[in-house]
Amino acid sequence: MQQALLHHLKIRTHGQGFTRLNPQLNQWIATTGIDLGVLHLSCLHTSASLTINENADPRVLHDLAAWMEALVPQDGYGPLNGLGKRVRYAHDDEDDDDMPAHIRTALTSQTLPGLGLAEL
Repeated sequence: MQQALLHHLKIRTHGQGFTRLNPQLNQWIATTGIDLGVLHLSCLHTSASLTINENADPRVLHDLAAWMEALVPQDGYGPLNGLGKRVRYAHDDEDDDDMPAHIRTALTSQTLPGLGLAEL
């Protein structure tokens, strides 16, 4: 028998950083009675994204956050221009971290098992 379910899962974060979703997802899946299937997730936030990564070592998420900060600092300034100076992003409606968060979202991709929300 084929079955389809739709569920809205609201996640509260502590702001910037990675939030593990496995406990919330596992808890909901356990209530469905489904033993085998496909789970489709989407994040309806323009400066956050879903990531799939290692789940065994919490240092991975720490290192990913450090790498992201080094690559796309949240100080409101973009990459070097032709004169060797960093200029402010044009899109800064919400604060210095606004455009960097959009860039970080665009850079996020999937790797290994372990689902998390990247509040960028």
